This record gives sequence, structure tokens and C-alpha cells, in this order.
Amino acid sequence: MSERSAFPLTILKPPLQPFVAAAVIVHVGWRHEPPALAGISHYLEHVHYLGSRRYPDPDAVTARYGVEIGGPTLAETTTFGFVSLREDFFAVLPVLLDMVFHPRFDPKAVAQERQHADAGVSPSDYTPWEWVEVKADDLLFGTETLESLGTPRSMAAITLDDLKTWQRRYYHWGNSHLVVAGEVDAAALQDAILAAAGPSQGERPRVVRRAHQQRWYYEQRPNVGNPELFVGFRFPAQEDLVPYHLLSILLGNYAASPAFRSLRRDAPVAYMHASGLRVLSTEGRFGLYVGMAQTGKETPTWERVVSVLQTMKRRPVSEETLAWAKRVFRINLLHRAAMPMQAIRFRRAWGQWGRPFRGWQALEEEAARVTAEDLQRLAASLFSQEQAFLAMVGPSPAPDLAAWLAMLD
Repeated sequence: MSERSAFPLTILKPPLQPFVAAAVIVHVGWRHEPPALAGISHYLEHVHYLGSRRYPDPDAVTARYGVEIGGPTLAETTTFGFVSLREDFFAVLPVLLDMVFHPRFDPKAVAQERQHADAGVSPSDYTPWEWVEVKADDLLFGTETLESLGTPRSMAAITLDDLKTWQRRYYHWGNSHLVVAGEVDAAALQDAILAAAGPSQGERPRVVRRAHQQRWYYEQRPNVGNPELFVGFRFPAQEDLVPYHLLSILLGNYAASPAFRSLRRDAPVAYMHASGLRVLSTEGRFGLYVGMAQTGKETPTWERVVSVLQTMKRRPVSEETLAWAKRVFRINLLHRAAMPMQAIRFRRAWGQWGRPFRGWQALEEEAARVTAEDLQRLAASLFSQEQAFLAMVGPSPAPDLAAWLAMLD
């Protein structure tokens, strides 16, 4: 018998996955709205919770099972989802399907709900480091995020008929996905879908792009303590995303990443940095955020950022560093796969809805095949002035951001 330590020890053994999550992802959002109807997607999302054909009070039904249906209106999707115990899943799923595809549109309730949907968005809703990402994305994707929930004029003009028309045009099986994460009976799931009798035909929305005349944005805010920077690099929406995720890890907020060593450990110029992807139907965005450590050192800090990107372009990372990035990718992937609603959010963020999702193991195997030379070639094509969009907020007068972008080539 081995000797026991005096250190108190608790081992928590989780049960087999007891939860199932489901979400209906409708492929329409605020990026599809004409200016006169700005905010209609979010308004209609609220209307769905006001009752449906079979369930006048959805919350009264789902609350019995400790479940709440919820979800956001995003640029190109509106999501309705829930997590339940596995044994309760088929009691809640019909409520979800009915409220999404058969809202009852009670005129009085819809009119009262307008004040809740008419919240609007303002710059004060974002921290400075969130704001620079919003502005860079607006430039890159041709969006106007401040109007994503509508304007007072557009919201006041939206009628009950407008809401019904939006529902009829875009809320149908041909323009939506049901994503389920967890162990469920496939035959019972098909039966529940058929019983929901959702509309099978309708339209697919078109993206409404806003014209932005420049590729950079600067806002001087005297009360901001540190300059905040976000640079986004555009790439084709249908690209294989696994190499982009690996590249994002190499430039991410990890103590072993090359970017961390250069920006925050060895002669640090940043107090924080992060990287990530965003994929919409028209293009994808690789983003790099840098919270600068010092005011008055903006240009030298940008030069350090450029140096990191140029290094990625000019020589491959070591095999040891690549192996580390693949391990982090696998950890992130399996962490999301193990949590049903996280798995659904991962699938939604992955985008590329025109392709079948290959599954967790296939993504792992694909990452294993990526070489250091693959990532060097990707960096060389991605990190260029032609693909870059930059936004910055800080207390100082604006630097020459056009010259900054030119340093990338």
C-alpha cells in the first residue's frame, strides 16, 4: 500500500454527459436589413417569445423542466436555443420549433414589445478595446454595427405586416439549420421535426453592404488611458479555416506564443493582446488586438506588431512551436465539444453553412496535417496592406494610419 499524504484531496468524477442542447439557427440578421427596416430582425426575435400557435406562453412550458429558450440576433443569423437534461429534451424541442416557425403575432403584445426591442446601440455600450474591433469589422465587412438594433426612426416605422412579411420570407427550413449537441435518438428527432410542420419554402436574404471610403479609423478620446488597436485581415469566406485557427494561436494570448514573447514579455510594448477569427458569408476576418502599454509610443508599438507579422511571413515556426499550437487547438476544440451549448456556438461561429460540418475528429486530423510551411505561406498571403483594415482609439492626436498600413508590405 502506497503512503498517503496529509494534503486534503477531492476527486470529482463527472457523470456521463447528462445534457442535450439544440438551436435553430435562421440565416437572417441585421446585415440583411434595408436601412428603412433597420432593427427588424431583433424586433422579430423578441416577437417569437410572445407565444406561438401551440404554445401561447412558451416560458410556462419550458420552466417546468428548468429550461429557458434564448439566443441572439447577429449580423447574419438569428438563433433560438436551449440546454436541457437528456430525458427532457423531447418535451422542450417542440416548443422551440413551434415558437420559431409559428409565432402567433398577437397585435397588442407585439406593440408592447416594441419598447423592449427598441434599445439601440451606442458607443458607450463598448469598452475602448471592444470598440476598435467593432470599427475595424465595420470597415472590413461593410457593416454599421451602431444600427444593428435599429434607429429610433426605423423602429418606429416597422409595422406588424413588416414583421409578418420578414417571418414569411426568411423563417423556413430552406434558410435555417437545426443543430443538436448531445446523445439523442435520431428517429425521434426526425419525428419531432416533421411534427413541427415548419415552412419548407421561402427566400434567402441578400447582404446589404455599407460603403466605407477608407481602410482605417481613428478616434481621439482624451479620457482613454491607453491606446487600443485592432487590425483585421480579410480572407475568402470559403477558405479552409483550420490553418487560420492555428495561425491565430501562434499570434494569440498564450505565454508560449511568438506574439506574446515579442509584444508582452521581451521589452513589452503591450499590456494585453489577442487574436481571433470571424467568418461571415461574404468574407472572413483574421483579427489582432493590441492594448498598447504607453501613450506617445504608438508608432514604435505598431512597428513591433509589424515585425511579429513579418517574421511569420518570412520564416516557418519551429516544429516544437507548431506542435504546441496544435495541442492548444485540440484542447480548445475538445473543450467546446464536451459542452453542448459551447459546441453549438462553435458551429455557429465556424460559418460556412453551405458545407457539411466535418466533425471534431476530422478537424483534429486536419490540424495534424498542417505544416509550418503551410502557415508561413498563409501568413505571407494574409498579412498584407491590401487585406488590412485598422481601427484605433487613444488620447493622442491621430498617427498616420495610412503609413502604418504601408509598413505591412
